[in-house]
Amino acid sequence: YPSWAHFVTETRMSGSPDRITTFLNGIYDKAVVGANEDKERLRKLKATHLEELGELPEGGADAVRLEAWDTGFYHALLLKREYGVDHEAIRKYFPLPVVVEGTLRIYQE
Repeated sequence: YPSWAHFVTETRMSGSPDRITTFLNGIYDKAVVGANEDKERLRKLKATHLEELGELPEGGADAVRLEAWDTGFYHALLLKREYGVDHEAIRKYFPLPVVVEGTLRIYQE
């Protein structure tokens, strides 16, 4: 076998590393378009948010960059503004001890 990947995939449904690569590239090609649209939507939301705070950079909204550490905050803000989903408000209906107890009970059955 030329590699461990060739050995392992030969007996599995995947068949070969080349088939896996083709499959993953196909998924990537389909997903990257939507991912870029989502990223741009979050970037625009960040620009709007910074404008509301009066902290827009000199280059204006187009100069705003979405950093990796921004995505969680702006995703939550998007959910709250666009869809009315507030995780902090939901949290009070699911206290940790009740959730842990329920989860353990489910997995013990």
